Amino acid sequence: MQKARLKLETIENLWDKKLNYTVQKAIRQAQESGLMIKRGFSKDAVKKEFYQLYLRSMKRFGTPPQSFKYFFNLSEK
Repeated sequence: MQKARLKLETIENLWDKKLNYTVQKAIRQAQESGLMIKRGFSKDAVKKEFYQLYLRSMKRFGTPPQSFKYFFNLSEK
């Protein structure tokens, strides 16, 4: 299995790269709404925080969701 790493940049660096207006606006809205980023891969955190949001999103999109086990296995790798 291949692994990839994504280097996350600060917002200041993103602005320096001249993101288009729509992306800048979405970032500002997320900041203003109190978006929080949490790191951690405990089974409890994945189930309580991420998976419930994921299920609501998939229902809204009309897309069948992946199982909880699928995401928990991803978090262990």
